[in-house]
Amino acid sequence: MCRIRTCSVSVCHSLRAATLEILSAKSSVLGFARRIWVISFAVAAMALMAYVVLEHQATLAAIDLTRPWLLLVAAAFHGTFWLAGVVSWRNLVRVTASRTLSLSESHHQLSLVAVGKYIPGKVSGFLARGAALKKFDMSTREILAASFVEQWAMLMSAGLVSGVILLLIRPNGTLTALGFAAIVSSLLGNHFFRFFVSVFQRVLSRVSDSNATQVGMPLGHHQYFLLLLMHSLTWILLGSVLVSIYFAFSTQPVSLKLSAALVLANIVGFLVGFAAIFAPGGLGVREAVTATVLIPYIPLEQAATLSIVFRVWITSIDALLASGLVWQTALARLRSRK
Repeated sequence: MCRIRTCSVSVCHSLRAATLEILSAKSSVLGFARRIWVISFAVAAMALMAYVVLEHQATLAAIDLTRPWLLLVAAAFHGTFWLAGVVSWRNLVRVTASRTLSLSESHHQLSLVAVGKYIPGKVSGFLARGAALKKFDMSTREILAASFVEQWAMLMSAGLVSGVILLLIRPNGTLTALGFAAIVSSLLGNHFFRFFVSVFQRVLSRVSDSNATQVGMPLGHHQYFLLLLMHSLTWILLGSVLVSIYFAFSTQPVSLKLSAALVLANIVGFLVGFAAIFAPGGLGVREAVTATVLIPYIPLEQAATLSIVFRVWITSIDALLASGLVWQTALARLRSRK
């Protein structure tokens, strides 16, 4: 009897050791894959930045800054935009999945998405962020739900800000009516959201455990309006970067109407560029749309130049984020060896 018990204990220890060895090997493989993933993001972002600069170096060299100090204002707006995005994503994960991310972790996950868009298909960044969220024991359902809510809030807030701008600048009767409809749709967005959630949950039930938590969906009205306002703030801040860059090299006097048109052009350009799935970072698409929206307000040459300068600005920021990701990956690798 004792011999049998001794053998059983020995077998259990062997199984446990084998299981730990398998898990360790799996963790090593996943860690290696994650490092390759991050490095590929960084290479893609830096390659695109180099391409944009070389392709438009003549245009960039011809720019004459009239208010260079506004570039510092643009940098301040961009930093505030990024901080607002980090706080917004942190809040969104808490609302949808009852998980609390640190600000540094939220920054890391947004960096993955920002840099991952340079891989054609634009899902790489979301997949990388999903892998990072797995560390917080989030199910597939919760990860997909958080991403779904994020995209919905981004779309509805874009409609809200664009609608307010269209009512402000009143380009024509049709666009003014469209602006009013956009505002109403965004304010009623939670009701539309609840309908799409029911469809979304049925899809999720096929890829995840049907008994999984419903991740706090549908959102309460207070939660929805908080997300709507936070994402609206990010659109305004990013548009303010474009406004600051334009007036940094333009001789035109600063005006509220032109500034509002610049913010609107930025929103439309980003949305259409994001929808162009196989254009890395919306390259070419975003610039063309932004310039087209601005034609009624500034000369075509200025609109084209501004779009190019803003592309270089955004890509340079993303290249810095990519460098940060590589640095974090290298540090994690060094710590794992100790």
